[in-house]
Amino acid sequence: MTICSILWSNRRDQSCLSACCYVDGRAIFEVEIDLVGEENVIKKDEGYYIRSKDNFGTCVLLNEETLLCKLEENRPFWCQQHNCVRDLTDYFGLHQEVRHYRKKRGLTPP
Repeated sequence: MTICSILWSNRRDQSCLSACCYVDGRAIFEVEIDLVGEENVIKKDEGYYIRSKDNFGTCVLLNEETLLCKLEENRPFWCQQHNCVRDLTDYFGLHQEVRHYRKKRGLTPP
């Protein structure tokens, strides 16, 4: 269950595009590396981050067809706590970018 699920009566809002999974630089704790998989983690400076699968910043754990995380119930702490309305200064701008990116790649909301 995500913070978004709680906010929207135990279901994600229909406009949710898992936009948080398109934000580059998702930090994780060192103890979460085994959970995420060492191959999906990069070390940058003094921190650990989930690898992106493209220049847009798409998380390697995101299934872009279903918009669900491959770890769904065991996502890292940051992913579980993220709320794009609260955590992003340009919530609507990010959603427009994600929609445009997905459309360009031939992906539509599930």
